[in-house]
Amino acid sequence: MIRNKGAGFTLIEILVVMAIIVILASGSYVGFIRFNKQQNLNITRDTLLNTLNEARSNALSQVISTTNAPDGCKQAGTSRTLDGHQVSINTSGSPHYYLLQEVCSGGGNTFTPTVKRIDLPSGVVFTSVPSSPVRFLIFTGGVNSSATIIIRSGGAGGPTRTVTVNTTGVISSN
Repeated sequence: MIRNKGAGFTLIEILVVMAIIVILASGSYVGFIRFNKQQNLNITRDTLLNTLNEARSNALSQVISTTNAPDGCKQAGTSRTLDGHQVSINTSGSPHYYLLQEVCSGGGNTFTPTVKRIDLPSGVVFTSVPSSPVRFLIFTGGVNSSATIIIRSGGAGGPTRTVTVNTTGVISSN
């Protein structure tokens, strides 16, 4: 029997090529998952930074946006005074979330109507938060005490991002 060399590939050659393709594809998949987690974490940090900056800006300009809310700062027949804006972080339950709130007082009471709520994406959690809301005061835009917020993506040992607010209201991140 005459054998024609070069007429095709052997089964071993095909299996080796398939094994190489599988190895490359799995490496690419792991890289994609890691990249996706980093992007989720960066977007979450950027959204938190924007919300903190919005709270500070609203406090400096004394913006009141909860006029029609039942517990709003400017309600007909009430004499409530705007004291500032705050970001309140909630880590109980899932997903973790934070609130942008106005802070006003009147009649011996403090009111904190919510302007908006932001949920963290799946797989992203707060690992360290201040014990009280980050409250920006009117006129100065400063806060009563500095705050550090740490966000983590994935399980323990996953990548983290840190957001800090100093007492003068300057917001920074790594």
